[in-house]
Amino acid sequence: RTLSLCSGYEGIGLGLKLALGDAVRTVCYVEREAYCASLIVQRIKEEILSDAPIWSDLKTFDAKPWRGKVDLITGGYPCQPFSVAGKRAGANDERNMWPDTIRILREVGPRYAMLENVPGLLAVLALSIYVIVSLALFKFIPVTLTAAGIAAFILSIGMAVDANVLIFARMREEM
Repeated sequence: RTLSLCSGYEGIGLGLKLALGDAVRTVCYVEREAYCASLIVQRIKEEILSDAPIWSDLKTFDAKPWRGKVDLITGGYPCQPFSVAGKRAGANDERNMWPDTIRILREVGPRYAMLENVPGLLAVLALSIYVIVSLALFKFIPVTLTAAGIAAFILSIGMAVDANVLIFARMREEM
């Protein structure tokens, strides 16, 4: 039993259906774009996709009733807030669906989750871990930061961002 978040045209679900057949049954779709929702409705009518309700807004979706009823959550949440090709506004981008995706994962507690990813999201997560670990080290090791030390730390954060962008761009070229 699958819950599909930010379903789009339901490519992830179609792939799972092709790979696993009737072992995969979607119990609910969450998709805000009217055109994509209409494609899902059409595919349900054609019996290509599982007949299930379509919820129109991830932010208002109450996932609690699905706890214990869903084994897998799939999702293709919008990548624009984190994509290395975009402005990378992250949490400040109104299209950022990552917090609601995490909320739903916690509320449902599925056995598995399969989420589409972009390199920029990994870069943001890696950068956050880098900053947290660095600040923790500053706390546990008696360090007095001068203005030059603070500038160097900020510069190291920028270098970490650039390194992640280069690594993921190179991975994309090799794939």
